[in-house]
Amino acid sequence: MRIQIVRDSDKDFFEVKDMSVQQQIEPNFVTIILAIDLVKFPIAQKFFIDLYDSRRKFDVFTTRYDFFRSYIKSIDLTEEILGLTMSCDSFKESNISERRLDVIDNILNKS
Repeated sequence: MRIQIVRDSDKDFFEVKDMSVQQQIEPNFVTIILAIDLVKFPIAQKFFIDLYDSRRKFDVFTTRYDFFRSYIKSIDLTEEILGLTMSCDSFKESNISERRLDVIDNILNKS
């Protein structure tokens, strides 16, 4: 699965090996758990550790959900897997047609 991380005007894409989303009773409270393969994507380790250290909030977009004002709660590292536990201030189900238009606009604006 591919995810997009948006920080201010920066947009970064990562392939995620596994993702789970836990919705809780509190309104809009969600825990997002990601597993990223460090063998295939070694740059992910530095990227997410820097993001964690900065304490900045960011948005995460997947094909199923949009997570807004997200932050990393914990990082788990093994030799091959980067595990992230994140939370967010709000989320909604993704609207693929809106996402498609954003991608088309980005492509057209770069040419």
